[in-house]
Amino acid sequence: MKINYIKFGTGDKTMLILPGLSVKPICAAPKPVIDAYESLSEDFTIYLFDQRTDMPEGYDFDQMVEDVYAKIEELDLKDIYLYGVSMGGIMAMLLTAKYPQVISKLVLCSTCYKGNDQFREWYDFAKAKDSYKLVDSFMDLVYSKQFNEKFKEATMVAFKDISDKEFKRFAIQSKALLETDISECLPELRDKQILLLGSKQDKVIPYEQMLDLTERLGCETYFYEGYAHSIYDEAPDIKDRIREFFLR
Repeated sequence: MKINYIKFGTGDKTMLILPGLSVKPICAAPKPVIDAYESLSEDFTIYLFDQRTDMPEGYDFDQMVEDVYAKIEELDLKDIYLYGVSMGGIMAMLLTAKYPQVISKLVLCSTCYKGNDQFREWYDFAKAKDSYKLVDSFMDLVYSKQFNEKFKEATMVAFKDISDKEFKRFAIQSKALLETDISECLPELRDKQILLLGSKQDKVIPYEQMLDLTERLGCETYFYEGYAHSIYDEAPDIKDRIREFFLR
């Protein structure tokens, strides 16, 4: 089992990012991640864990979390300020419920506690190895109209060649998302300091699903107007909100 990771920043606090579903491994291009979180790098030493490279069929969230925790132990990380994005948010909640002793605070972004039918479409496109439909659907649903007007065409070109291994990896993760339900662990999180960030116009995780999650967690929340699922990339103040909550 191998989990690649990015490490940057010089702060005395440890921040761990668990990212969302992606076609390509995020660690293959670390600079955009480092640039995006530059404003947090003085207060935190930041780690981003990618999904494991040798992902087996039937790989589910319980296995994902055990692999993440094994990496946490290997790196001897403690008092973690955990940031889970989309699929990474499900992992973050499950990780916090199972191993609360290593988590200090938790920020969740554009996430849910159980899957929905949107992930079935992506799973079907990945199984069919249809790169055009997969990337076209992903961009339209994840990003805002304004973002796509600037970047969709270039992204479609950049992702036209998806390998069989990448299709398989994406399909396995989509299937895990489609089938998961971690509602049983949510009561264990109610005593944790948690902030949920979301968009009211999210087409991947409906606003109603995130409201339900907020009520079950009894957590602090902030919902954006006029953004899509990808507030983590698009909302200009989101890193400030994360920093303020973690350092409060």
